[in-house]
Amino acid sequence: MRTLQPWHASMLAGLSLIVTITLAVVTWPSLVTRLFVSTPYAPHGICLLWEPGLIMLRMLMNSAIGFAYMAISISLIALVAMLRNKLPFHWTFLAFGGFILFCGITHFTDVLTLWYPYYWFDGAMRVLTAFASVLTALVIPFQVRPINDLIERARATEQSRRERDLLYKQQEEAVVRLQGALESRERDLLTLLERLRESESLFRMALRGSGTSVYFADETLCYRWVYNPPAPLQSDTMIGRSDGELFEPAMAAQLRDLKRRALSEESEQRVDVITQGSDGERVFEVRAQPAKTGLPGQIGVVGIVADITARKLLEERLSQSQRMESVGRLAGGIAHDFNNLLMVILGNLELVKDDLPLNHTSQVELQEISRAAEQAAQLTGQLLTVARRQPHSPQVTSLNAIVQGIEAVLSRIVAPLTLELKLDAAPLPIYADPQQIEQVLINLVQNARDAVNDSGTVTVLTGTQLIEVAESGSLPIGYYACLEVRDAGSGIAPDVLAKVFEPFFSTKGSRGSGLGLAICYSIISQHSGAIRLESRVDHGTTAQVLLPVSSFTIDETPIGEQRPLGRGELVLLVEDQPAVRELVTRMLRDLGYRAVKAADGIEALGLLDGADLRPDIILTDVLMPNLDGAGLVMRLRAQWPDLPVLFMSGYSDGRVSNELEDLLHSPRTARMHKPFAITLLAQSCGSCWIRRDGKACVARGT
Repeated sequence: MRTLQPWHASMLAGLSLIVTITLAVVTWPSLVTRLFVSTPYAPHGICLLWEPGLIMLRMLMNSAIGFAYMAISISLIALVAMLRNKLPFHWTFLAFGGFILFCGITHFTDVLTLWYPYYWFDGAMRVLTAFASVLTALVIPFQVRPINDLIERARATEQSRRERDLLYKQQEEAVVRLQGALESRERDLLTLLERLRESESLFRMALRGSGTSVYFADETLCYRWVYNPPAPLQSDTMIGRSDGELFEPAMAAQLRDLKRRALSEESEQRVDVITQGSDGERVFEVRAQPAKTGLPGQIGVVGIVADITARKLLEERLSQSQRMESVGRLAGGIAHDFNNLLMVILGNLELVKDDLPLNHTSQVELQEISRAAEQAAQLTGQLLTVARRQPHSPQVTSLNAIVQGIEAVLSRIVAPLTLELKLDAAPLPIYADPQQIEQVLINLVQNARDAVNDSGTVTVLTGTQLIEVAESGSLPIGYYACLEVRDAGSGIAPDVLAKVFEPFFSTKGSRGSGLGLAICYSIISQHSGAIRLESRVDHGTTAQVLLPVSSFTIDETPIGEQRPLGRGELVLLVEDQPAVRELVTRMLRDLGYRAVKAADGIEALGLLDGADLRPDIILTDVLMPNLDGAGLVMRLRAQWPDLPVLFMSGYSDGRVSNELEDLLHSPRTARMHKPFAITLLAQSCGSCWIRRDGKACVARGT
């Protein structure tokens, strides 16, 4: 059996009301007339004594309440009409709307009865209002539980919605955090990628700048990755190919053996490979070591290829320099002692010649002895040059002037060949020892003459050359005066060309001493220059000498042949070799000087302190035991700053060269090279005594 719902009761009550009203009107026709008949009664305003304020207040308030009730009831009825299928409990809203409607009508009837006594009509409206109130009171209790259930469901729904919103919010926050983490990771990855690209770029730049190649070959010895291969090889053409497909058989065998040894011995292996190209012979160092590729069971070989041609050249130069240094030490020691002997021989010969009349029969023999001794002195000078101990007397001079000064000598050397000079228009100033540069030029021209047959030309050229890139172990950047000697002779084989600067190496057999080019090499190195030989068999040879261009003015002062005599000046002579000391003492006395002798610097200081002497000139050897010449002069100059000093030495030595160089640039200082003649001694003493311009006067012996 179906349960009676509240809205069913409301519907039945409404129908009953309509039926009742209809029956009342039908059975009681005068009811309508009675409702609006007011004759028997007085209007309600009389109860208010027709007080206008009270009448107006009651009318306004009842009208406002009536209109408000009417608006509420109409809104509820309209809401039910629009949302009847969607609005829960719409009959409850409809009943409540009817109740409010009748309540509003009763307030309007209150306004009406103020002036018209329609009390039956007012009573009827109140009956309807009571009926609607009762009906609403009957309907609402039945709706309390469903409304409560609805509210609980709404609360549960709201709680679910809140929980869902919270979950959604948490999910959104998690997504935001995840997005932030992903973006941060992405930025980190981009940064790492940028750093990796920068590192790779720097690595490639470093490899490209160093000339080093990097490669990887698999276990079959085929190249899988190559970077910066030596020219003319290309990375693309090497990938997937083996050494046998890329190189000549001999080189391929070397490289295969290198990689196999690296794999079998599991250690780094190296080999030097020599190649021939358009730019000449080059040497490459190839290294290989085993490397895992990261794949199971996959191994390979990784390695580098470096061009070590320059390093090999430097090693050869170092070896050559060490050999020359060893020979130089021996030659220097011999030449130093031999110079002192020659000094005694030549000096005494000159004194004997001066004592004899010019027409004496022994003058010829003495001249021959003197010539032989001078040749021995020249040979000693050559040995000292090889040893780099030859006294170095540089001055600002013209390279063109040096060449022109010995043009006649060079013409006699190359005869019957033709000597051709092609000199630069500029004077080409250089800071050099003119006689040493002459010696270099004579040696080079002599070699050119020996390489040419009976007809031909030897060409000497001068000019300038700019070195724009510093050469490793050689010349710095700058301008250089260039001296070249060219011939169209037989040329020099490559294996011989590598040895031509070695001391005592000669291709001339018994005709050559093997010192010519070694001397040239030593002289030019001593002048901070470079000497190079370019030659091809049957195509001639070009010898090139490069010397730094000087920025100073050329100033060459000629040395006269007079013997200026002294006027009794006191000369302190300090020399450790007794024979040389006695010889120079006699020379000084013959020249009009007084001489006080000492064997070394310590003895000289004691002699001056004991005798309370002040010498007019100091004539001292450079290298001596106990206290050398430079040390002695510095002590004496501390007491007498303007004391004239004349050094004499057979060669310079690195132990005192810096101190000696400083002294030679001081005022009233000169130097002589052993062996020297009495004329040179006279000129040097006189020049040292007279000059006060602060420049050193350098005198050269025979």
